[in-house]
Amino acid sequence: MRKAALLVPLGALVLLLALGLAGCGDSSSDSESGSGGGATTSQDTANAALCASLNDLQEAGSDLKSLDPKNTTLTQLSTTAAGLGAAWTAVKAAAADAKDVDTSALSDSWDGVKTALAAIPGSGTSPSAAVESVTSALEPLQQAADDLKPQCEGSTTTGATTS
Repeated sequence: MRKAALLVPLGALVLLLALGLAGCGDSSSDSESGSGGGATTSQDTANAALCASLNDLQEAGSDLKSLDPKNTTLTQLSTTAAGLGAAWTAVKAAAADAKDVDTSALSDSWDGVKTALAAIPGSGTSPSAAVESVTSALEPLQQAADDLKPQCEGSTTTGATTS
């Protein structure tokens, strides 16, 4: 009788474990094979993440552009630039997951911003000259982001092709 009383809870535990493990299967087979709704939903999510990160990048760029060259310290500029760098990192990560996105113009324009930002620390550049340099380098970056964004509006694709 005592063994039967122990077997019932043990059997229930084994059943719960089996059901729990059955739910842990690989659900990526639909998206990998390209069949089923999983691939579309996953791609839609990836493209939406790219669009959101482009918005964040443009906001960070606007934050930099709104700095007053006459009243900005190098510390303020560096802090704001760090926000732009974080936004760029998010764009790169999101673009890697998105499909059919041509980010070459965005990457090329980021190189110009990166060069302008790298010239700031220890360069002897005045804060006002540094702000103006970074602000002018932001123009192509924001244009490239603008070029991708219209395809974000109400669409599941975010660009032409990857290069």
